[in-house]
Amino acid sequence: MRILLDTNAWLWMTVDSGRLGPVARKIVLSGENEVVLSAVSAWEISIKWALGKLHLPVPPNEFAIASLRETGFTRLDISFEDSCYDSFDEAYLGLRSQVLGLTVDGLGLIAGPAPAVIAVLMETGYPGAVALLVGVVDGSTSLYLSNGGGVFRAGEHAHVADATGHWLRACGEELARLAPVAEPLPPEVGVTEFVAVTPGGLLAATAPEAELGAGQHVLSPLFYAGQAVLTQIRLLDEQRS
Repeated sequence: MRILLDTNAWLWMTVDSGRLGPVARKIVLSGENEVVLSAVSAWEISIKWALGKLHLPVPPNEFAIASLRETGFTRLDISFEDSCYDSFDEAYLGLRSQVLGLTVDGLGLIAGPAPAVIAVLMETGYPGAVALLVGVVDGSTSLYLSNGGGVFRAGEHAHVADATGHWLRACGEELARLAPVAEPLPPEVGVTEFVAVTPGGLLAATAPEAELGAGQHVLSPLFYAGQAVLTQIRLLDEQRS
């Protein structure tokens, strides 16, 4: 049987062994089942670690790679190693550029008034890569990594689409806090950048990820709405396993 290990269960197994019950531990460690770790879970622990909400014996990149090596678990979809090492994938840059260039006409949105926000991007810089979450008004939702890999077309699923719709509406409510920008660059490590693609051009703002996650920034609601989309992508990842 193939089992996708939840993020919490993964952490309990490795850094807080007392919290994983004996039955679950036996199922995971019996060797009779294929245990799978989602790379979205690796991103989740990286976010929590960066916010100071998770203690790990080593940085997240070392933790993820060591966990795979020591347990023999199988990685799912996005490569764990690719999530941890610093490179800049040309496909990522091309996809990012394509989203930044979206227009109402290009999406075929000809019925009704033009949307206030065509697409929203949330990019966060980590030591190994930049993580980019994209939501588009046509329902498209994607997760990209600057060193390659991603989850594409997740927005075709209802729960992801609903979360993305909420995120787009949240972005529309925050447009006054964003400033016009011609060519937004990927953020530095520890920084999150929001970019709204609107009929009138690009609007952007940056903030320390730690402040956003702690609710200490005016754009924290927009950050939380993006995190809700990420959660739905992870749940979809689990269902696919």
